[in-house]
Amino acid sequence: MLNSSKKIFALATTATLVGALAFGCSSTNSDSNGTDDASGDSGIKCKKGQTVKKGKCVTAPSTDDTASTDDTGTTKDSGVTTKDSGTTTTTTDGGGSCYDASKISAFVPETLPTSHAYQATKCSAGEITTLATACGADFAAGTDAACFTALKAAPATCRACVYSEFGEGGTPANVGPFFSDTTGNNINIAGCLDITSASVGCGGKYVNYNSCLDASECGDVCEDQDTFDACLASAKTACKAKVSIDDACITAGDGAAGDKCYVLAPAGGGNPGATEYGAWVNSLATVFCK
Repeated sequence: MLNSSKKIFALATTATLVGALAFGCSSTNSDSNGTDDASGDSGIKCKKGQTVKKGKCVTAPSTDDTASTDDTGTTKDSGVTTKDSGTTTTTTDGGGSCYDASKISAFVPETLPTSHAYQATKCSAGEITTLATACGADFAAGTDAACFTALKAAPATCRACVYSEFGEGGTPANVGPFFSDTTGNNINIAGCLDITSASVGCGGKYVNYNSCLDASECGDVCEDQDTFDACLASAKTACKAKVSIDDACITAGDGAAGDKCYVLAPAGGGNPGATEYGAWVNSLATVFCK
């Protein structure tokens, strides 16, 4: 299965593409135990209070009710945190702090594969397009077998750059964008971020940082936007220290450098499809091998 890395090295957050292409945000090692975008195998999962943006889970904005009074009965207001449009403000569902420091204390960062350096001209544009077409359709269907079959069948020079296979024996070094090991089929997002951020080690730290935020479970236990925001702020501070990541690496992963290594949600919203997954594979292969 394809692990997602947020294990994000594999699509590794540990989700398995087929088990879940999840690299998203949920948790991370990549999967999340929160709500998921559709069937659960699209590659993106978000916790309560979060929404998908550029293939990553981010805090959902608060929204306003249209009525002047709170909703009645057991139904909660329409937003994560809602305020009525009148003079009365909705009472938050939670209250107090929902941050649990012990969850982050218990988080253990993963040792992720290292990337090989950028290898120019190892794959042609046509070879990458062929791989992107096969993998895009496969990932959109929640599977990965056809993609990895195509990778193995790529011309020798290109294949040596984009695909590696490992058996038993620890964490492999010098890994390209796609590899298979004893855990299944994986995508080396951490390695991609090392290249795009121009900072060796940033990718692994960024992946573990997001997995740590997932472990905080703020989105699972906080009942309103205010407590969620406070919990997430505390978790970010604790996770930065836990994985020894600096602001520059976080900025790179959250920005354009990270965009080259993650599948991006459709411009109009919704779940990634064959087009988005294909573009993602094209980007990964280009970062490493074109």
